Amino acid sequence: MAVHIADKLEPLVKQTTELEARIRVSEENIGAKQCVLEQQQEKLASRLVISELAVAAKAGSRKAYTSLSQLYASNPTTIIP
Repeated sequence: MAVHIADKLEPLVKQTTELEARIRVSEENIGAKQCVLEQQQEKLASRLVISELAVAAKAGSRKAYTSLSQLYASNPTTIIP
């Protein structure tokens, strides 16, 4: 009887170990993708701010023009994608 139970448990233990390994890999992949997504969201937010400032500057806002100029002076690659 004990041998029969051990024979039935062995494949389950193996499957559990394989599943745990797959879960670890999936968690690592998700973490990496979350990091990339956060970076892309930050870039998108920056571009949105720049676009809003550009529109306001074109409409005649001196404050927006000054802010846009300061952004460009501090990091020219921020303005030009």
